[in-house]
Amino acid sequence: MALADRNHPGDWRRLEDMSATPRDTEPPADPSFYMTLDEAEVMSWVEVFFDRLYSTVPVVDRAELGRDLMAQRHQHDVQFRAMIYSLCAFAMMQPVHENELGFISSRESRAKQLLHSAARARASYDFAENPNLVIIITSFFMFATLFNLRMQNSSWIQLREAVECGRLIGLHRPESSVALQRNHYISFTGQPLQDLHNYHVSLRAASVKELSGVVIFDTRMASATVGLLRLSKLCSAVDERVISCWNSSCSSGRQACTKVTIEQAVQVFNSIESAAAPSEDPNDPENILSARILEDRAAHEGVEILTQGQVIDISILRFWLTTRLWVSCLTHDLLDETSPHENLRPSYMVHIARQALDIANICGEDRLATHGIGIIERIYDIGMGVIMALQHCVADPASAPLIPDFEQLLQRFFQFLRATRGGNHPFYQALKKAFDSVQ
Repeated sequence: MALADRNHPGDWRRLEDMSATPRDTEPPADPSFYMTLDEAEVMSWVEVFFDRLYSTVPVVDRAELGRDLMAQRHQHDVQFRAMIYSLCAFAMMQPVHENELGFISSRESRAKQLLHSAARARASYDFAENPNLVIIITSFFMFATLFNLRMQNSSWIQLREAVECGRLIGLHRPESSVALQRNHYISFTGQPLQDLHNYHVSLRAASVKELSGVVIFDTRMASATVGLLRLSKLCSAVDERVISCWNSSCSSGRQACTKVTIEQAVQVFNSIESAAAPSEDPNDPENILSARILEDRAAHEGVEILTQGQVIDISILRFWLTTRLWVSCLTHDLLDETSPHENLRPSYMVHIARQALDIANICGEDRLATHGIGIIERIYDIGMGVIMALQHCVADPASAPLIPDFEQLLQRFFQFLRATRGGNHPFYQALKKAFDSVQ
């Protein structure tokens, strides 16, 4: 076609016809156009998700998902198909057990193929014009998989997409049903902490009647909800006013910043400790759900409200939040080994780091794998807190006696990071490089 001919109206119509894709027309009769997993493989990865991930990521209902798969919904609903692709990719990449590490490279390749298929199934100019939970959950699974693939920018875009779609259908509002809010909360777990404050208020503002009725389809779901509420409380314990200091963006010269005071820091430290513990209020939603769990499991001995995987998640988040706050105190010159407040002493970092490592080592590789690379990154962040504490001690003669403790701790961090996930992550080398710069 000559360039001058493109102004002819008929040529535009012909171009529009040529641009049509199967996504814009009726779905093709051949289901293999979309399906890149056979159904047996789909079911195997769905089982992995519910066996290893559901307690900490309760975003889909097992019975409902099973019914949809049996009804072949993935053959005609492109958004549901995309969700299945992304769920399988997530199950491949996050809970990698120790005896499966030899397959990590092939899993990464397969997960990328599935993410590509999910993205292709969602490709349309009017995508999310009518958002729903399937779209939100797909974006969340894509975010989590991309994060495990260490594709930070791409994962962030997917997370933002999930959050914004949730807002469009009102999942952030207190009057939204708790079952839907639970899904929206999952997306908020990777958000900046200031977003979690408002959402935590919405989640806990839901009526006791809803929490004890609508949400509890089974005890596993109730247990998962208790865990999510505890995680939400922990994030909400951080005072919004110190978050800019937390992220080292409070001012160009940190020494001049006065947003974090001793009194405020101590208050937030105490809030984090309080949030990590079970509430004593009998009307607290956590306690209502916990009572129901115990009631349903009364015939069993040794009943636990939270699974070990949830305890690990909550504990490491608690130590990570404490480390971030302690680092803020360090950068704002609030630390003093003679302080009457233990958490404002340089030596407090020894206490935090030891507890975090003890929890990580006790839980075992397979339980830790449930949380994917994100929990390894949090442990790395705690190790970086130890590096900063060591730097402080090297520069401050009064704190010099603590140097051997910090160096010993760092050797434990190195050992842990080398062994975890077969060392298939960047965190060991990053921590070692930071340590070498202090020597």
